[in-house]
Amino acid sequence: MGTQEIIEEIKKLINTKGYIYALCMIIFEDFHVNPEKLHEINHREKLSVNEAALLLGFLIQNKLDFTMPESLQDLTQMKKMTYELLEKLHQSFMKNFVEKLEKEIKKTHKKENYRADQKEFFGKGDMLVEPIFYSGTGVYDFQHLEFLERKYKYDKKWLTEEKNFDLIETQKIVSQIKKILQKKSEIVEMGLKEEMIAFMKEKNPDEDWEKKIEEVFTKERIEWLQYGPLFYDFEKNGEFDQNLFFRNLIDLFTIKKSDFNTDVNIDSFLHNFSITPERDLNTQFKTIGDYNIMNSHPIIKIDSERYFVPTTFMLCQAVYESPFYWMIKDESYKDQVAKNRGIVGEEIAYDFLSRVFGINRTFKSIKIETKKGHDDTDIDVFCVLGSKALCVQVKSKSLTLLSRQGDDVKLQKDFQSAVQDAYNQGLISRQKIFEREARLIDKKTGNDIILSEEIDEIYLMCITTENYPTLAHQARVMLDKKDDEPFSIVLTVFDLELLAHYLNDPYEFLYYIRQRTSLMDLDCTPKTVIIC
Repeated sequence: MGTQEIIEEIKKLINTKGYIYALCMIIFEDFHVNPEKLHEINHREKLSVNEAALLLGFLIQNKLDFTMPESLQDLTQMKKMTYELLEKLHQSFMKNFVEKLEKEIKKTHKKENYRADQKEFFGKGDMLVEPIFYSGTGVYDFQHLEFLERKYKYDKKWLTEEKNFDLIETQKIVSQIKKILQKKSEIVEMGLKEEMIAFMKEKNPDEDWEKKIEEVFTKERIEWLQYGPLFYDFEKNGEFDQNLFFRNLIDLFTIKKSDFNTDVNIDSFLHNFSITPERDLNTQFKTIGDYNIMNSHPIIKIDSERYFVPTTFMLCQAVYESPFYWMIKDESYKDQVAKNRGIVGEEIAYDFLSRVFGINRTFKSIKIETKKGHDDTDIDVFCVLGSKALCVQVKSKSLTLLSRQGDDVKLQKDFQSAVQDAYNQGLISRQKIFEREARLIDKKTGNDIILSEEIDEIYLMCITTENYPTLAHQARVMLDKKDDEPFSIVLTVFDLELLAHYLNDPYEFLYYIRQRTSLMDLDCTPKTVIIC
């Protein structure tokens, strides 16, 4: 079965009576986990954020159907079919890879053509659709909120006047939504089966309690035990009510306007990030890589008071990414947006790296000049530690929709803008510094930067302010470079924040980099570095 045929089967399943309840259970079980048991989770068995967005994107193409299923067993079957179809969908993307690999194995490859062959095989669009879609999120949801004000600090006026979008207020609203939904989720006891087994083993460790419990309870009954509190109407002496379960299940994901105080403009927030499901909505979303309105409007309107929030991660991501797309639609402002993004990127990188290397050893916006009045290039952030240096170039580029669909030309263009241009700029800076003839000038003050030692080793770092799926993989296989040139450290600002937090000593920072490197040529001077 081909990819599109499987997608049609998924759509058919989503239109089954009562499917929204099965989807709620899947999302709840796969995205609400006990942090203490993270090491026990097999994430391959759970939905990714992108897979959840896929299902939701098809769900909103019609009005929400809250018709209850015939039985609880029907829900169990729909859940099972969802996982099976998503696994088939994943395998359909792998088919092309396997076929291409089988052909490559039969070919003879010369060592000197290794990088060219690697790029030809792994760097093509048909090989990147699958890893782009199934890659991890690359960021924690709270990082989106933490970076929000930094990213749009120079765009506050436009956002307030044009979209009634206040950065601080938005952070408060999203945080409150997370608290509301987290509080509701606490009534459902997850992992009941595992807790029962652990308790029994304490009493009698020699008994096979896994088998015993399976004999007493069917798998389906154990699955429903964890949702027990949703079945009972505690206002009616704990009366069992199956219909109540369905209402409570939807409520686990529901916020109300009345949940928010009048001091926040919840109406504007919901206007910017919610959508009303209806027939022919989101019809441009047909397959992986297409624009999915759920990614920009991850809140689903149920009625004038209630709103359905499937995953708070998608909401945090939309809040972080959407303002940029709003602004570039304004022809009179889009140039200012680009300028502001460049400034902000430098500031964020400088902030994190100066915490590691110190203000006196970290420089921002450096001009390199070998002839007076002639700029050879510039460095966004430059860090020095004795005779070692870190040359950082910052870009603000994300993957476009065509790249996500596997368009070779667009993929190369996006990579060029996000990594290759920054890398080339870093190479020029590195070469000029090694030639010992260049002046390093602080653009802001116009003063020369005087180094206490001659630099004999330079690490290159490329940073993007956007989350960029498969960034490290693309950098390894698509980067155009000569054999004696170094690779670059390639990070998002989210990665840099974590790296700077855990390695906040400059010697540890560079030691970590050194440990993660491979020398391309041991006789090469200066040393070359590979980090991806």
